[in-house]
Formats: sequence, structure tokens, C-alpha cells
Amino acid sequence: MVHVLFRTLDVSEDVSFVITSSLSKDISGDFVCLRANALRTIVRILDSQTAVSFERQLNTAIVSEKPFLAATALFCCFHLQKICPELVKRCLVQIAGQMNSSNATVQAHAIQVLSEVNKNDRLALHRSITNFASAVIGNPVAETYLIGQCRKLLEQQHADSNLDSSLLEYLNLELTRTTEDMVALEAAKSAIALALECPKFNNDPERFLNVPVALNILKEFLEHDKDMVRYASIRVLYHVARKQPRFLSTLCEDIEPLLTDSCKPVAVLALITLLKCDAPHDKKFFMKQVGDLIVDVSDSQKVEIINALEESCLSDPQKVATVVKFIAAQLRDEGGKKAKACAVSTLTKLSSVYPAIHEECIADLCDFIEDCEHQSILIYIISFLGLEIPKTKTPGTHLRILVNRAILETPGVRAAAVDAMTSIAQQCPELAPAVVAALKSHMVNDTNDEVREVVHYSLKVLGADVNVDGYVSDGSTTINDLLVSEDSELEFSVDALIDECNKHLAHNNPARVDVNQLPSAAEYEEQKLVALRKTQAKAGVISSAVDQTEGGAVQPAAAMSQVRTQDVKLRVVETVAKFTENRVVIENVDAISTSMLLTETEAEYQVKALKYVCDQGKYIVVQVNVTNTIESQVLEHVELRTSRPNTPVYKVALVTTIPELPYNMTKSIWMLMEREQESDLSELLLEKEEIVLGTTLAFTVNDGDDSYPDDYAMNQLKIRPEDLFGELTSSPGDMMHRWQQLEAEEQVVKLNYGTQQDPSQIVDAIKKLPNSYVAESPFGAPGQVFVGLRLVGGVELYTLFHIVRANKGTLAKVAIRSVNPIAVQIMSKIAAKL
Repeated sequence: MVHVLFRTLDVSEDVSFVITSSLSKDISGDFVCLRANALRTIVRILDSQTAVSFERQLNTAIVSEKPFLAATALFCCFHLQKICPELVKRCLVQIAGQMNSSNATVQAHAIQVLSEVNKNDRLALHRSITNFASAVIGNPVAETYLIGQCRKLLEQQHADSNLDSSLLEYLNLELTRTTEDMVALEAAKSAIALALECPKFNNDPERFLNVPVALNILKEFLEHDKDMVRYASIRVLYHVARKQPRFLSTLCEDIEPLLTDSCKPVAVLALITLLKCDAPHDKKFFMKQVGDLIVDVSDSQKVEIINALEESCLSDPQKVATVVKFIAAQLRDEGGKKAKACAVSTLTKLSSVYPAIHEECIADLCDFIEDCEHQSILIYIISFLGLEIPKTKTPGTHLRILVNRAILETPGVRAAAVDAMTSIAQQCPELAPAVVAALKSHMVNDTNDEVREVVHYSLKVLGADVNVDGYVSDGSTTINDLLVSEDSELEFSVDALIDECNKHLAHNNPARVDVNQLPSAAEYEEQKLVALRKTQAKAGVISSAVDQTEGGAVQPAAAMSQVRTQDVKLRVVETVAKFTENRVVIENVDAISTSMLLTETEAEYQVKALKYVCDQGKYIVVQVNVTNTIESQVLEHVELRTSRPNTPVYKVALVTTIPELPYNMTKSIWMLMEREQESDLSELLLEKEEIVLGTTLAFTVNDGDDSYPDDYAMNQLKIRPEDLFGELTSSPGDMMHRWQQLEAEEQVVKLNYGTQQDPSQIVDAIKKLPNSYVAESPFGAPGQVFVGLRLVGGVELYTLFHIVRANKGTLAKVAIRSVNPIAVQIMSKIAAKL
């Protein structure tokens, strides 16, 4: 227990010597279990320098005659390879000696360590696998590990055909000669995975891999007496069915008996596999088995079963009626939100594909919404019913359900129900009086403001009188009256009204918006153009302001850099105004980040991203530069698809596209992120550390003969605290003076960068901070680095690093000064990550 405690606690430098001394005594003791546990503990708390002192004890443990101790020492070598590879290399002779051990675990651990040492050398790793193959016959653990390594080597794209042939020969040999269940399963799994996923083999897998033998092995294991073996086999076949169901066309009859297997996980996987393969079966018996199996399974498995049933119905219309009844029954039974949402989605999709079951699906959904507990699912169903109920034979019979939802549910659901009722009334004029009566009698005085607005708007759209008791008491013309009126022409701009409402909400202004003070549409557009011109003059019309040095000399490089920066800002302002049609006018570009690679440099399509923080974080503009490096292809309709940011504060408002991208050309996609909630970007990044969006490039490939859609997954787009640093406005002399005169509390941080980085690497990392002024030894002391930065919003930040090389590694004392405590915290986090 003491050893476990040492591994979990953060051991300070003051007591580490005492602990390592105690553990060293345990390692030299006579009790094998205590020696092994102490050895496993000490490698967890050592660094690369102190680990060297335990080389003798490690060597002694590796060659120990006690299998438990030797295996533990080899496992520790596997861990030490990451922090002190030189120590492991000096122990290679002892490790190689354990290749001949009679103990299977020791031999397997020795192989793992030797493979880890050679993992970056493909030729050496191949040679090792070839040598190990003959030595480990009869050791299932080692053989299983070698098969996995063989698969990894074969999956590599840049491969040698001669090496591949010998590895394939070994893999095919393992398929036929082994008698161990574990080895046979791993060999069959690897062969099938290579046939399905590896581009080198999936065009003609049977030419290289003995896939029929692998499938035959899995077929035999389906009848094995051990539950674990049956489960492992059906799990491999399940993954095959998800990608290539045709491979299992001859195995469906062997899988069907597993539907009644005593092990429920086996039966569930067999069921999903058969559904994926769309195998012929007795529908009554099959659906009975589905109903029995789906009762106690997890939500994720229910989702897979329902999706598989949907795919089966789309390929075989005869199953539709049975499947719809089954899914409707699932809606009424117990289940989580994901399973319910999947069932609802399947019903809506099937009802749109097969008109014969449309009425039945509508009735099932109407029954379900009376007991549904999930608001998002309710809103989805009600919106669907608003579109589909008018297509039924008797739409009036379902209207009562929506009226009940409009009265009894939460505000979001009530608003959706009112909207659906309005849609039904518009498509079925004979129901309009009933809808209007229901809205007036139950909804017009709703307690929620937004629901009342929806009701008001719906009544106007339906041509009803909205002067109901208590709703409009002064007879004045409301904004809704103006917006829905077809006779009057608005005297003000709707865009100006939206801007004014947003300002009221942002400042919590209780006063009403006076539409008489709003500009007309023409005046509003003129105001936008004037604001744009002012912004352009502020951001970049720099040519008239280019200063010359004394005596009329050419301006220095710093001034030229400033002009180029202002040109970039002007281009950002103009581009955003252009692709938003002047709806978004950026007033100031506060910070410009360095280029960020979204793909590897040797990738088919090179993609880089530049980030611009604008208007103190109100907008974040991302410029994605795409380069087509494939000579025979022209990319058309290039789109950037992103996931939702990992914070609700920002949303992706607009993304442009590239119509055509020829070979060796670079063009830009512009993305605008807009702040939805009032939040300071600096505080947000301090809390989240980074804003993350998943990115994918979608396009149509035109190779001259044919065109087809394709997509290309890229790295995540990240907005980090470093992106908040804007252009400096102070001279170096002023910054030095302000550092000394700044009346702000200084925060001092002590950091240990470890032994892997020397002081010069830390200084280089500091110099790469964007938009920073860096001076080495500013006050005459060696090892000092002064950094001046300006955060978004104009907050200046000064940092003084004092970096030294010590026995414990590269140490740094970082002094940070700023009037803004958030800026200090951001800088301390950045300094710790250098």
C-alpha cells in the first residue's frame, strides 16, 4: 500500500531523496514481491538524470531467475524507454537474453521492449519480428503481440514490397499452424482488418491474404464452448459487417443460431451483424428475438439495432410494416434519450419513403408526444407533424394533440406547437377557424413573452383579430403589426431595428425601441458605407501617413512591417464586409496570429489557417488558405465544414467557398465566428485554454475524365491564448521604462522545463510568441529575456525570464507585470507551456 501511495502522490524535491533511498533498499531485499513492487514504483518517480543511478539494480532484476521480478523489470524498461532511452539501450544485452526464457510472460515482455526500442526503424523492426517468429512458437502471448506488430508494419503506406511479402507470409502461416485460440483470433482479425482497411490490399485482398481461412476460423469459433471466444469471434464479424457485408454472405446461417445464445452480449452482436448483412430469415421469429434482446441492452446498442433495422427496411420493403410496429413499441417502453431520438428519426424517415405507412407513423408519433420527457425530441416531432399532418386523410383528428401540447408543455414546446398549428391552418383552410379559436382561448395570454409573440404573429398571419382581452390595451401599432402588414411600406430599416434591439439587450436597457427614430433602408445603407470608410481610414489607408526618418531617409524596416500589417487588416475588413454584404462591419483588427497548419506539409492538399481577433473578441475571422498539389486534379466547390465550437459563447456565422481550385494554386476560404453571449475572450481562453473546432475539407474532384465528391479530414482548428497578442504600439525604450515604473503587483512563477530542453530552446520558443518584443540580457545579466506584449483591448503585459541550467533541468524564474490580473494569468500559463 505504501508503494501505491508513492505512485499516486506528487513527490516534492525535498522528500524525493528519502523515498528513493527507501525504495532502493526494498529493491535490494530478499522478498520477491516487495522487490518487484518497489522497482515498479521507483521508475514512476525518477527523471532521466536520476534513473541512471539505478542501472545496476535494473540489470540485476532483468536477469533474475524469479519470473515475476524479471517480468516486472522488463515492464519498467518499457516505461523507461520514454524518459531515458539511453539507459534501456545499455541493458539490451540482458533484455535479449530473456528471449530464451522458459516463462511465457518474461519472453513476451522482452519482445515488447525490443520492439519499442526499434519502433522508429522499420527495417530493424522487421528484422526483429522475423527473428522472434521462430523463437516464440508455443508462447501465445508473444505470438499475439508479434501478429499485432506485423499488422502495424503492413498498414504503413511507405513500405517495401520485399518486406511486405515476408510479413504476409508470416501472417498467413499463423492462420494455418496455430492451435491456440488467442493467436488464431488475432491472426484472423489482423488479416480481415488489412483486407478491409489497408489501401494496399483492399482492392484484391485474396491475392495477398488468406481471408477465406480467416473467416473459416471465426466460423469455427462461433460454436466454441467458451463465451469469451464466441464473443470475440462475433465481434470481429460485426466490424466486418459494418464495412463489407459481402464478406459474410456465406456465414449468415452460422450466425443465426447465436440469436438464442445464453450469453446476451453475443446474441446482441449476432443480431446487429445479421441486420447489417440483410440476411434472409423468418420475420416473425427474428422480430421476436429482436424484442427479447433489446430489453436490457445499453442505449448505444439500441441505437445500432434501430439503425440496422432502418437500413434493412430501406433494402427490403416487405419488412417495413413489422419494423414500424416494433419501433413504435420501443417508443412506449423504457429507454434513454439517444434511443428514443433514433427511433423517432427512423419513423419519420420511413414515413417519408413509404407512403403506405405514413398514417400509422403519424398516429404513433402523436401518441408518443403525450408521454415524452425530452424537450428536444418533442420539438422535433411537433415540427414534423406540422408539415405532415395536412397530408393525412383526417388532419383534424390530430389537431387536438397539438393543442394539448400548446397548453401543457414548457415554453419552447408551446411555441413549437403554435407554429405547427399555424402551418396546419395554412395548408388546411377548413381548420383555420379551429386553430384561431384555440389560440385565442388558451394561448394569447400565455405567461411567457416569446410564446405570446409567436401567438400574436400567428394570429396576424391567419388574418385574425389580435385585440383580445388583456393583450393589446392601448390600440397602438406594434412592431409585429408593421412586419406582417402587406399594405403598408415600412418607413424604417428592419436591419436597423435588429441592431437597435441587440444594443438594448446587450446593455439591459428597459426602455422601448422607438421605431420613429430608426433610419430608413436607404439611410441605413448610407450609414453603413460611412462607417466602413471610417474603418478603412483607421485600419489601413496608410500611404499618406508613411513617416520618414530624419533627413528624408527611407523608413526603417519596423515602419515597413507596420504598413504591411495595416494592409492585412484592411484586407480583412474589406473581405468581411464583402462576403457579409455589409451586414458585419469590423471596426478594428486587434490581433493577427501566426500561420497554423491544418494538414501535414507532405499531404495531398496543404491547408493553413490565419486567425484575426476583431473588435475586442466580438468577431474571430479565420482565413484558411488551401493549396492543390495534385497535378491531374481540379477541385471544385471547395467547402470548409466545421463542428460546433467547444463553447456556446461563439458560433460559426458564415463560411465562404472556393468555386474552383486548379493545380498549384492557393485560394482562401473565409470563416466568421461571432460572439453570441457577453463574455470576455481573455477570460474564456483562460478558463477553456483553447477554443476548438473540428475541420473537414469537402470538394468535388475533377480529373478530366470524371468528377466525384470527396472530403479530406484535417487537424482541429484551435484559438489559443497566444492569438490574443496584438501589434505593439510602444517603442522598446518605452517598454523598458514602463516595466520599471509600472505600479502593479508583480507575480513570480518558478518553472522547471526538465532536462529535455536547454535554455536556448526556451529562448527560441519565447521569440516565436506572435507580435512580441523580445530582448536578451536587457539589464546586463546573463540568462535574462525581456518580453513585451499587448493583449486584445490595449492591455500591456511585460515579462522578465531568468533562465538557468541546473542539475534538475532547465529552470526559470518568470516575473510578470500588468495592470490586468487576467493578462498575468494568461502569460503564466503560456510560460509554463514553452
